[in-house]
Amino acid sequence: GLAGRPFSVNETLNAAQKRAIAREAVNLCKDGEPIIINGGTTTFQMVHFLTGRRMPIFTNSFPIAEHLLKHSKNTVMLSGGTIYREQNIILSPFDNDVTRNFYARRMFMGAQGLGPLGLMEGDPLLIQAEQKLIDQADELVVLVDSSKFRMRSSL
Repeated sequence: GLAGRPFSVNETLNAAQKRAIAREAVNLCKDGEPIIINGGTTTFQMVHFLTGRRMPIFTNSFPIAEHLLKHSKNTVMLSGGTIYREQNIILSPFDNDVTRNFYARRMFMGAQGLGPLGLMEGDPLLIQAEQKLIDQADELVVLVDSSKFRMRSSL
């Protein structure tokens, strides 16, 4: 499995902050503009504000894809790879996966921590998968609440 707490645990932490951050992130989006949403509990909150929008959305998150399919008219594309149950995320170690076929104006992602050296994550496979997604977008928007400024990670 991946390092880090399960999605179900993280989802309840700082919920109001995550929702407010996600609302502002969605305000950056324009209808018709393709976006990438990396799996995570803060990025998941974006789904509530995307329900009235129409845009292509690429994600590696089952919860994000499922909510958007049920509650919006957005076109939803999922990455391929191995499903990590605890984090509800799909990751692929392969360079030739479907990720390379999607291009977006913006990518939205969270992080385990944010420090002087930048974003921090706790698992090398997660970092590799996120880097592939970042390469497919013009702009990266990082969604972190204030607790992430105190977090440290080995990676």
